[in-house]
Amino acid sequence: MVKPANRVTPSSPIGGLAAPATVRPEPAARGPTAKQPDAFTQTAGGRRRQARATPEPQAPRDLDLTTPGSATAGFERLVTRVGETAARVLLAETLFRTPSVPTDVVGWLRERFTAGPNEQTALLGTIIAEATGGGTWVDIDGDGAPNEADVVVRDGRAAPVDPELRDRTRISAATVRAALAFNAMNHPYGPTKLNPSFWEPAMSRLERDGAFVEFAGPLVRESATAPDERSRGGVEGWHHYPQTFMVRPGVRPSDAVRDLFATRQTQECATAKHTIYLKSILDVIGPEDFDRAFDGLVLGPYAFNQHVSQYLTPASAAPHGHQGLLPGDAGYVANPDVSAEAEARRGPGENVVYIGGGRLVGHPIGVMSYSQIVDELASERRPDATQAPHMKDRLVLDPTRILAHDTIPGSAR
Repeated sequence: MVKPANRVTPSSPIGGLAAPATVRPEPAARGPTAKQPDAFTQTAGGRRRQARATPEPQAPRDLDLTTPGSATAGFERLVTRVGETAARVLLAETLFRTPSVPTDVVGWLRERFTAGPNEQTALLGTIIAEATGGGTWVDIDGDGAPNEADVVVRDGRAAPVDPELRDRTRISAATVRAALAFNAMNHPYGPTKLNPSFWEPAMSRLERDGAFVEFAGPLVRESATAPDERSRGGVEGWHHYPQTFMVRPGVRPSDAVRDLFATRQTQECATAKHTIYLKSILDVIGPEDFDRAFDGLVLGPYAFNQHVSQYLTPASAAPHGHQGLLPGDAGYVANPDVSAEAEARRGPGENVVYIGGGRLVGHPIGVMSYSQIVDELASERRPDATQAPHMKDRLVLDPTRILAHDTIPGSAR
C-alpha cells in the first residue's frame, strides 16, 4: 500500500513549501595552481601585470526590491547583463535572501512573471493561495505551471514551490476543471443510466458471466458466489446494481469517461462525484496510463467504485462548512431531517466538490456557496426537523497514488 501524501498545511514557515536553499558564494581562489592559468600576463618589456578575470553572473546586491519601480529598473539591468533566463533565476535567489518582500512588490512579481491573466493561471493561483494560507505564486520560469523553479511569497517571505505543493496543485486544478465541465453539461438527475455504446449494467454482465459482486471494505470484487447475508435470494436483491455500470468489453475506459463529458447522461449525485474524479485522473495521467490503471472500470454509487475509491483518502470533516477544504476536495452535505418527498426526489443530502473561492459543485444543485447549499437543503426538511444540514465525509485525492500511474511523459492533455 502506498503511503498517502501529507496534505499541504500552513503550519510550516511557508505553508508546506520547502525552505529556500542558502545561496553561498564560491570560495575565492588562493593563487594559481598547476591546473589554473597564471593570474598575470607578461608585457613586451618583461614586466608582469595582473590579468582581469571575467566574473560569473551573480545576483547583484543592488537589485532593489523596495518598490515596484526600483525592482523593475534593477531587473531590466540584470536582463541586459546576463539575459532573461539567468536574470529570472538570480531574481529568485535575491527573493530568498530578502527578509521581507513588500506587498506592492509581490503584486509586481505576480503581474510581471505569472504568465497572462487567463483562467488557467488564475485557477492555479487560487489553489496555491488556499493551499499555502494566502501565498502568492510567482511563475519564475514562465511555463504556466507551478514547479521547483517558481516562488511562493507569503507574509513577505519567499520560498520555492516544493514537490508536494506542485503535485497537489496539478491534481486540484484537473479536478476543478472536471467539476466545472460536468456542471456545464447539465446532466439529468436521477437513477444512473449511462450510454449503452460504452457501458453495460453490471447486473447484466454478472448474470451473463455467472459472477456476483461482494463488498471488500471500501472496494468491491467479483466472486463466483454471493454471500448468504447479501444475496437475498439472488442477484435481484442487490438494489444498487441497476445504478452500477461496467465498461463494455473492447471499449477503452478513457473513451467511456470522455463520453460522459460529451453526451448528457442521467446520474445521481454520488456517481456524478466519481465521474468528476475519473475525468480529473484521466486528464492528469493521460489515456494510455488511464486505460491500464482502470481496466474493467466500474462506475456507480459508493462501494461499487473500487477504481475511484483507491485514490481517495478519507479526511476529518471540515470544522465549519467548507473551511479546511482545498480545491479538489470532496464532501457530503448531509440533511438528516430531510422530508420523505425530498429524499425520494434527490436523496438525503448532496455530494459536492470544492472548487475554491468558497464555491462548491454538486449535482443537481450546481455551483453554490456552502451557506447557499445549506439553505437549499434546510428548505427540504420535515416540519419537526431539529438538525441542520452539515458537512461530513470529506475525501481527498491522493497525488502519490495517482501519479504512480503517470508513466508516459506528455501523454496528458
